[in-house]
Amino acid sequence: MSDFNTGATAGKLSALKRWQKKTLWILSVPVAIMLFGYWIHEGLTVNKDYWPNGQLKSKIHLSVIGIFGKTPWGKEQHWYPDGRLEFEGNWDDEGHLEGPQTWYSEDSKVLDTWIYHFGVPDSGQRRSYWPNGTLHQQVTYDENGAWDGRVLRMSQNGSVLLDWTYSHGVPADGTRTIYYEDGKIESVFVIKNGKPSNVLQYWTDGTVVENISIDYLRKIAVEKGDTTGGTPRYHNHFVHVGDDFDRFLTRLGAMSGE
Repeated sequence: MSDFNTGATAGKLSALKRWQKKTLWILSVPVAIMLFGYWIHEGLTVNKDYWPNGQLKSKIHLSVIGIFGKTPWGKEQHWYPDGRLEFEGNWDDEGHLEGPQTWYSEDSKVLDTWIYHFGVPDSGQRRSYWPNGTLHQQVTYDENGAWDGRVLRMSQNGSVLLDWTYSHGVPADGTRTIYYEDGKIESVFVIKNGKPSNVLQYWTDGTVVENISIDYLRKIAVEKGDTTGGTPRYHNHFVHVGDDFDRFLTRLGAMSGE
């Protein structure tokens, strides 16, 4: 009798579990549909911004993915206050820059054009221009978006400011010069093993501003204010070590135009 009751109870419990699973599955379907509907319920929207004069300032298409927020998708445009186009670009459906991204001057001349694939600048040559239409910069990129080949930078009057050669983001060894617009030397970088080992900076009158030497093995940079003649502008002597050495290298990269 006891065994029979135990078996009957077990059977009831098994039937109850099957009913619970079935009920849970039935209830989970509308819940899943509801969540999926919430996830995609808004689809695409357009975000607009305006200048104080009422002119449209920017417009970008956004993919709204419920609780996951908004992601750029499609065309993005920006305008000057007078309504002329300033920028036009595109985003793919994953929120990456894709295709040509173009900037325009206030008189509608092309200033710069980048071509992207999956958020990375396309390999090949890219040119940007000054508002007067003269060449500003000509750069060649590799497939990872790093400078590769000749990097040429020009002033608005057509003089060369920088003319360096890179290999996959690394400057070629040798002496590299940066010029002022009038053609006088601004900086001279001595590159060894792809890194600047010595840097000289000049005033426009040719007087040396700073003499910088860098030891990457010991992580030490020595920065001296100096002159080669005439009235000294100032004198200093800084030694950069540790975290300050890393910060100094970041500043040095900005000095070199990178």
